[in-house]
Amino acid sequence: KIHQLYSQMQMGRSQNMMTMNQSLAQLVLEHTISIEAALSISSDQDELHDLITHASKTKLSRAEGAS
Repeated sequence: KIHQLYSQMQMGRSQNMMTMNQSLAQLVLEHTISIEAALSISSDQDELHDLITHASKTKLSRAEGAS
């Protein structure tokens, strides 16, 4: 059941729910904390890295599309 709760939190962004890794990724992308700090407290460093990488690529794609 715990994995179901985690999945619901991942998908519940529209209802202001987010996982710790989603929150850490957002702080990294806003330059509030360093990636090293985020990784040091993450319980799933691979997932956090993937979230940051995906968000960075999405942000870059949007910026290139606006040019």
